[in-house]
Formats: sequence, C-alpha cells, structure tokens
Amino acid sequence: MDLRVNEHLLHERAEHLTTRANVLEHELYASQAIVEDLSHRLREATINDVPQAAASAVNDALVDFFVYKRTKFKKLIDADAKEKKTRLPRMVVNGNSYRRVDENEPALQTVGPHRVTSTMLKDIAYDRWLYDDSINTWLFMVTALSNEVHSKPSRLLCLDSTSWATDCQRAGPVLHKKRNWMAYDYVLLPTNINRAHWALAVVAVNENKVFVYDSWPWDSKELKKVLNRIDTTIKLHKKKAPRTEFGSVARQDDWPVSFVALRQKNNFDCGVYLAAVAERYAMSSPVDVHTLTDNLCASYRGYMIKSLLNGKID
Repeated sequence: MDLRVNEHLLHERAEHLTTRANVLEHELYASQAIVEDLSHRLREATINDVPQAAASAVNDALVDFFVYKRTKFKKLIDADAKEKKTRLPRMVVNGNSYRRVDENEPALQTVGPHRVTSTMLKDIAYDRWLYDDSINTWLFMVTALSNEVHSKPSRLLCLDSTSWATDCQRAGPVLHKKRNWMAYDYVLLPTNINRAHWALAVVAVNENKVFVYDSWPWDSKELKKVLNRIDTTIKLHKKKAPRTEFGSVARQDDWPVSFVALRQKNNFDCGVYLAAVAERYAMSSPVDVHTLTDNLCASYRGYMIKSLLNGKID
C-alpha cells in the first residue's frame, strides 16, 4: 500500500466533508503524527522483511488514529451537536441526507460489496448518528461471523436496510429468489423509523416470534406499518417455502411480537445498539438489556472502527 495514498486519505476530506473548524484543526494535527508513525512502521516492516507486514502496519496505524480521536477529541465533537435532534439520518430511498455521500471517496477497506471510508469511520468516532453505509457494512460482517462460528450459512439472514425500506414501501410483500425467510433460523431487519431512529426487528423462525429491539421506543405509525409488512412477508414466505425448509413451529399462523426496550439515554447511539444486538445474534449470545448501555456503546464504537478497518469481526 502506497504511503502517499494514506496521507491523501487522512487529509483529503478537509474541505467538503465538514465545516467544523475545531474538530478539523485537531484532526489535521493528529493526522501528521500518525503519518510519521506510518513511516516508522513501514520502515520496520521493510527491515524485518515480513510478508504482508507493510500493509498490516498501515492498517494498525489507521486503527490507532481513529480510536485515538475517538477518546482524545470527544469534547470537540460536532459543532452542530445542539442541532442533532433536527437532523435526519441518511436514508437513500427517501433522498434525505445529514451528510454528503461521496461515491468516489477512496476506500480504506472493502468488506464484500461495501466500502469502508474515512467518512464512515468519522461518523463512528465522533459520536455521530450511523447511516445506511455503516449499518449495512456491519451487518455484512455479522453474517460472515455467524457463518464462521456456526458453520451454517442458513442460520442468519441480514437484510440490507435500504432494500428492506424499499420493500416496506411497496404495495405488497416481496419474495426474493433464494432468500426465503423460512430457510433461516433468524432474519435481521434493520429498520429506520421516521428517518430519525434505528430499531432492529428479528424474525425468530424456529421460535415462531418477532422481536423488536428498540433503544428509544417510539409510538410510531411507521413502526406499525413495518410490523404489518413483516407479518404479510412471513405469510408469503411460508406459502412459497418447500415443506422441508421449516418445521411445525413455523407452520403456525400467529407470530407474536415482543418489544425489547434497551437503555439508551443519549440521542445518537441507536445505530450502535442495533450493531451490538446483531453481533450477539451472530454469536448466539443473550441480549442482556442491563449490560447494553450508553457506556458500552461508547467503547463499542472503538471496537466497530477496529473491526471495520480489519474487514472482519474477531
């Protein structure tokens, strides 16, 4: 990996991604230190002549860079913090955007079809709201983690947030080829409510239940519409699925909905709660509402940055 490319990645967003002068000043200061450290690590890798050491050194330094900013400059985050409640997270299908998305921005890492960019990592590092790109890249890695842990590709299906939002706006439910919900143990549906809040709906096929994990419960007509769409989609998938793909439990008609209220107190961590719950499903770990807190989300953001730059969840 060319060091000059990484210098470019660390500096090139200065003009058109933010007008937050204080954050930018410290970011540029920190970036110079990390570029020097990058050079040192690259020289050490060359001296030791270790295969792939150069690329690893660059990646480790980038992890350090973003995690350092996450802890060091937390108080300088977002000059527009007071306006967050009036801003709307980016939802492609609705055409609204809190931040500009540059499709030509160089990728720091690629995860399947997804690109991990500096902009995405800044959203995580600076306690900003998470957007479709962060959510979908994370869920892609969650699926890979589930397949690795359980050696069962049909255990977990994570839908893309934008495709699921599009499905919910259609006149009727959709059956995608080779993706019948009844063939999986769990179907994870990242749901954006009123373009301002993330919740995670989970269809537990073998339990014949639907769980909704909501860190900031909304009495929303939109959420009710989503639940109605989940119900009609389940009925369609049951009708179209071969009988060998699901057991007697899934043949039942009623799918009760259980709401799990998580303990979010701030107004910007709903996407992080979604990410943490999704990972627990991949690991078959219990979702404990007492341990899923804002404090956990603060450290989980650093964990997300490291995992995204590594291209996998360890």
